[in-house]
Amino acid sequence: MGSCQIPKKTQAALGKIKQNVYAKDPDKIHWELK
Repeated sequence: MGSCQIPKKTQAALGKIKQNVYAKDPDKIHWELK
């Protein structure tokens, strides 16, 4: 949804942030999937 409008650099940065958050708090992954 609108991912095409986001610059690749921003997507990469958000991806790293999400990975770091999930690595610290794996429970958040389940909230995202629901």
